[in-house]
Amino acid sequence: MNRVRQRTIFRIVSSRVSWWPAVCLLLIATTNSLAATINIPTEAATVQGGIDLAGDGDTVLIAAGIYHERINFDGKAITVGGPFLLSGDSIHIMSAVIDGDPNILGPADSGSVVRFVSGEGAGSVLCGLTLQKGMGTSNNGGGILCSQASPVIRDCLIRLNVVSGTGGGMYCKEGSEPLLLNCRFEENRCGFFGGGLAANFSSPILDNCIFEQNLAQAPFGMSAGIDFFYSNPILTNCRVSGNVAAMIIGGVSCYESPASFDHCVFEGNQATFAGGLYCYGDPPTVTNGTFVFNDAPFGSAIYSEGCSYDLSNSIVAFNQQGAGIVAMFDSIPSIACTDIYGNEGGDWVGDISAQASINGNLSTDPLFCDALSSDFSIDSLSPCAPNQNSCGTLIGAVDPKCSGTLRAFAYPDTLHTFDVNSVNPSTLLVVVGNFTSGYSVEEIDLASLRVNDSLVPDSCAVLTGHPDFAGQVVVMYMNTGSYLNQYGWMWDITLQPCVVTGLFNDKSDIDLTAMVTLMGHVSGDVNNDGSRDISDLVLVVDYFFNNGPSLELPDAVDLDRNGTIDITDLTLLVERMFSTVQPEPLWERLLMYRD
Repeated sequence: MNRVRQRTIFRIVSSRVSWWPAVCLLLIATTNSLAATINIPTEAATVQGGIDLAGDGDTVLIAAGIYHERINFDGKAITVGGPFLLSGDSIHIMSAVIDGDPNILGPADSGSVVRFVSGEGAGSVLCGLTLQKGMGTSNNGGGILCSQASPVIRDCLIRLNVVSGTGGGMYCKEGSEPLLLNCRFEENRCGFFGGGLAANFSSPILDNCIFEQNLAQAPFGMSAGIDFFYSNPILTNCRVSGNVAAMIIGGVSCYESPASFDHCVFEGNQATFAGGLYCYGDPPTVTNGTFVFNDAPFGSAIYSEGCSYDLSNSIVAFNQQGAGIVAMFDSIPSIACTDIYGNEGGDWVGDISAQASINGNLSTDPLFCDALSSDFSIDSLSPCAPNQNSCGTLIGAVDPKCSGTLRAFAYPDTLHTFDVNSVNPSTLLVVVGNFTSGYSVEEIDLASLRVNDSLVPDSCAVLTGHPDFAGQVVVMYMNTGSYLNQYGWMWDITLQPCVVTGLFNDKSDIDLTAMVTLMGHVSGDVNNDGSRDISDLVLVVDYFFNNGPSLELPDAVDLDRNGTIDITDLTLLVERMFSTVQPEPLWERLLMYRD
């Protein structure tokens, strides 16, 4: 399930870096008296022409426009930037574009849009530009290539770069230590590692950067968002969201890379093994992280192999398919002050189960202000808010922003298929509360309340209080079977929205969403006994090859969910029946195809 939403480019996540545009302006105003500003295209026709004219301390100032070229800093300590250098307005970042489109420039072995390959240091600055459509140098580093270089790159948009190798947006190698501030990597693609960024034997520092909708494409795309290989990165206030890998890691891969993640969000990343974060070997440290809506069969949020990482003050919630955290092959993560809740494959399960009730850990709804719009700030009443938990600190990446926001919860928040036809019908409670400002309970038109558009509650009641809310609440009572019937036939485990709509007396809308985990029928459970085992396989083989009796649950055989029962489904059933639950180790595959 992809919960990613488009957002305004360069939304500020932290005020700690908001002074950087002023530094860009200061660079022009306060460099030594011999420094020059070379204007493009009036004083040089091309950006590279301006760089060729510039000396250390100079500024190459690019006017708005699209410049079809590829540039090389040639070791110079200069600043290259667009109109953003003068205005500090992020809207100008997209006005000056360096475009390395091979369809216009032709293919080239040195096809990176920007190259830092001559020992550049912190005096080499790239600021306020869009870099796009690069094809990489020797198939690596489409947007930016850093080799034995440590430039400063800030307030840049790196997008639409495509490489068949590593580092679609950017590739750092051979001891590079670049500093990236307020940069956005968007819709870049790689053939193997790091659709957004890849770092091999390097130590990049990233603050307030966004990696969104990057792709590690089929058939060998291993890691989509960021790939660290024997590197020592530091990431602060970064967001990694909506990245998709054909194979292993959607968000960030750390191979023997003791990365530091502080106040970072991992959202809606997808892959075949790890959704948000993967680590092997030298362990990373995650502090105040938020992992939400990531989607992968093994470790939907975090998957580790031989990697005993530290996870503290973090939220791991509403991730899809696999358990939120999976630790394999002698991984022993140390988890403290962390909320793991609402993950489809389980929360405190497997090797981390013993830590569920120690070190200030918890499993409760984090009360995001607006998760469906990718707003992961939390309610001031959230158990993850400071002074609301035993650790006395913020849990998660984003501070409280809303206070007592009107919201809905469902009790219980996990429902089973057998409740549909239960002999003793159970009752589902949907509670609406937090009337701490604005409207009150008395102003709700109770007769207008509906669940999932059409279900009318059996009854409603107003209570004076509830432990999960502040003040009065409205409780809607309904038959659990009636509620489940709205979803039709359900398979396996899915996380579904429970939507409450209605009206206040002044006709203002009520539109609230609670999340409910639905435990459906087991795929492959043909005889409907609650498990998938050899008896199901015998029935299916008899049905296919011996004109055996009709299947009690024929849809259970349609494992590929294409509406047809055929030999492909039988093959999938055999694979699921006899495949080991424990996946094969990934680290050997992650050593392949490295340059």
